[in-house]
Amino acid sequence: MNWYRNLKIKGKLLFAFGVVVFLTAVIGISGILISSNIVNRYTYNLDYPVMRETDSLEMEYHFSRIRRVTMSLSDVAGNSDRVSALKSEGEAAYSEFNTFYQNYLTNIDDDSNLTQSDKESRRENMALIRNAVDTYYSTVFQKCATLAENSTASASLSAEFAKIQLDSTETANSAVTALNENADVASDLADEIGIEITAEANTFIVVLAIGLIFTIAVALGIALLCASLVGKPLRALVEAAHSVATGDLNVDLSLELDDEVGELYESFDNVVYNIRRIISDIDIMHKKHDDGIMEAFIDENAYQGAYSEVAFGVNTTVKSYISMLNDVFAALRSIGGGDFNIRLKSYKGQKAIVNNELNDLVQTIRDITKEIGYLAEAGVKGNLSARAEKHRFLGEWAVILEELNNVMNAVGKPAEEIMGVVLELAKGNFKTKMAGNYDGDFNTLKTSMNFTVYTITSYLDEIKDVLSKISEGDLSQRIEREYVGDFIVIKESINKIAASLNKTMGGIHAASDQVLMGAKQISQSAMLLAEGATEQASSIQELTATAEEINRQAHETAKYAVKANTM
Repeated sequence: MNWYRNLKIKGKLLFAFGVVVFLTAVIGISGILISSNIVNRYTYNLDYPVMRETDSLEMEYHFSRIRRVTMSLSDVAGNSDRVSALKSEGEAAYSEFNTFYQNYLTNIDDDSNLTQSDKESRRENMALIRNAVDTYYSTVFQKCATLAENSTASASLSAEFAKIQLDSTETANSAVTALNENADVASDLADEIGIEITAEANTFIVVLAIGLIFTIAVALGIALLCASLVGKPLRALVEAAHSVATGDLNVDLSLELDDEVGELYESFDNVVYNIRRIISDIDIMHKKHDDGIMEAFIDENAYQGAYSEVAFGVNTTVKSYISMLNDVFAALRSIGGGDFNIRLKSYKGQKAIVNNELNDLVQTIRDITKEIGYLAEAGVKGNLSARAEKHRFLGEWAVILEELNNVMNAVGKPAEEIMGVVLELAKGNFKTKMAGNYDGDFNTLKTSMNFTVYTITSYLDEIKDVLSKISEGDLSQRIEREYVGDFIVIKESINKIAASLNKTMGGIHAASDQVLMGAKQISQSAMLLAEGATEQASSIQELTATAEEINRQAHETAKYAVKANTM
């Protein structure tokens, strides 16, 4: 069977088809011959025996009509219309009888299966039947019709009709019997032929069934052989294809066949080889890209056809992503250089995520910059309560703004406390001080502020004590401690004021004695004038009191002045 094994699949199928067609043709031709014989026999049976049986029965039927009409004439005697109708029916039945009679004779003459003696015998029998029918028609039917036309119904007429029919009974019965015998003969022949046809049909069915079974067995055997020669290697190839489809390229395809299956094995092996090559090239390119060699690509010229297109597609895809990465790097460099007007081409599909993410990044940086600018501007304007809106940002961006807010808190809290202390100082409350806990320079600022308040407070307390005592008349008070800065001028000014007051008060003391003497003289003069100016008495008294008060104060001032001079 090696010759069949090495046939091309087309040759295998044509051989199998030829065998099946041959066997089918044998069965078909046999069936045609048998069925043709059956059809011929069946056609003959319908055309001759069955038809003669039908003609015999028709002749018997129409003869029976003639007899029935004849018997009915006695009942309608004298009724010309009824008699005429029955007479016409009888004549029509006789005509129909003659027609079928002629058909029967023609059928006998045309039947090639009948011998000449059989044909003569049947003609003689039909001649006897015809003679009997003609006799009955002419001697019985026509005679009765004439009587019915020319007579009226009566008992005597009925008796005459009965006598005529009785005389013709033997003739009529012989005709009917002969017709029945002809019908039976034809029926028996038809049945015999029918049995023969059935037997032939059964034989045909058996032969056909045996031929079909044999053909099916041969076709099944050839099909199993083809399935074994083609299906088995194809199943192995299908399993190999399934392995390749699932990524397993370690398939062994070795088959020594000269048909299309062998060629298919060789072609599939080449497919696997090319897939392995292109996967290997892709892996090499991947490793080079991992090593930082981004310009590594597959050699498209090493492949042909669709494999070259695959290599081209892979290279194009890699180049597309490299181009996109370069665009992204350029955009990031622009952002790093402070240029937020990035010029990145619009990508499609999922690549549009790059555009969206970079645009979101730029917008986020812009928003962060805006928040930082807002804090800077607020700090420049002295609005240390301003804070960045960190809730608008996520992740580390929110952490950055939170830290900036912490910086503003670190600056704002001591500044706010300093402002509170200054406001209290402006209100004259020099008991206030900074109480917050601070670190670093803010703690130094707190210490300096509290020391400044303490220094000013101590200066003011000393100045207040000195001025208070001076206001009490103690002009010997002086500021003794060392002052710094502009407070030295204040110290010197207060001391100069105290010295000037002391000098002035000394002059006032000397003048007070003179005032006292003058007051006494005025008092004396006033007394002398009292009598002449009674209306001025009250004024003089007030002047005297005032002069005495001035004299007293002058004495007091003189004492302090003397004391100050001795210091």
